[in-house]
Parts: sequence; C-alpha cells; structure tokens
Amino acid sequence: DMGATGFSAERGKLLWTKTHIIDGEQRTCSSCHTANPAIPGKHVKTGKPIEPIALSANPERFTDVAKTEKWFRRNCKWTLGRECTPQEKGDLVSWLAGRQE
Repeated sequence: DMGATGFSAERGKLLWTKTHIIDGEQRTCSSCHTANPAIPGKHVKTGKPIEPIALSANPERFTDVAKTEKWFRRNCKWTLGRECTPQEKGDLVSWLAGRQE
C-alpha cells in the first residue's frame, strides 16, 4: 500500500487541468501535453515534440515502469513543484486510460 486507494478518473482530470504557480510561472499538465492528451504536445521550453499521453492514442505509454516513474518524477516536479503522490499518479493514469478524443 503506497498510500493510494480507489483511483479516480475525475480527480485525475482535475489534476491535469489545475493551474500551479511555480517560480512565478503558471503551469498545468496541458502546458506541454495539450488540453487533449490524445494529440501530440510540445515541450514549452525546448519545443521538442511529445507523443500523445492518452492510452487510446498511445497504448505503449505506460508499459515500462521505470520510464513511467522517470517521467512522472520529472513532470510532476516541473508542473507541481514536487513529486506526485501514488494517489495522484493512479488518478492521472485512470483519467488518461479513458480518454477517447
């Protein structure tokens, strides 16, 4: 039990869309991944393309545990100013798994 119970796609959606102020900048998950995670995004600083994160568009996205943890760690620190909790990770993946756009 890593502190997570009953994952919620609704909480995942709220976390995805919530604006955080980090170092004076407004940040959301969609800053890089777009409001529609089923389409490609672009890194806001480097301009590097980002493959869709929704499982409907990219079914391989969360299949590598080490890679998934690496990107959660990096992206949560940038977006939230801290690492995501296990609950937040599960909620986000639950929401992203249901995205059909």
